[in-house]
Amino acid sequence: MSSSKSGAASGGAAAGHAHTNPMDQYVNALPSPTAGAAGAASVRAIIHQALTNPKILSGFAELRSHPAVVAALDRSGAGDDPALHTLDLFAKGTYSDYSSAAPGTYLTLTDGQLTKLRQLTVVSVAQRIAAGASSST
Repeated sequence: MSSSKSGAASGGAAAGHAHTNPMDQYVNALPSPTAGAAGAASVRAIIHQALTNPKILSGFAELRSHPAVVAALDRSGAGDDPALHTLDLFAKGTYSDYSSAAPGTYLTLTDGQLTKLRQLTVVSVAQRIAAGASSST
């Protein structure tokens, strides 16, 4: 990652500004876990925005586990809502997982979201290769 934002991406503060996680704006916008049907619609909209924002490349597991998301989309405890599966996909899945899944498993992704998922897949594969190389030395 050789952009001018590499300091912020690596966890450092840039130019005296406090480091903020871009996902925080979405987590902070989540409704109360007791918001009911209106809360579920709001949660779905926030998930869509986070998946669509090209600057958000991490924090999907945090969003997925937030009490408001769980209350709105996982009332049965089965975790079978496509929005939840899609957050899991962006947190730890790959493009191959998405492309080989049965219809309805995940939300239908936009071109921008597919691009992001492909980018995250490249990062995941590179991390696995690096982890394998370091564990064999």
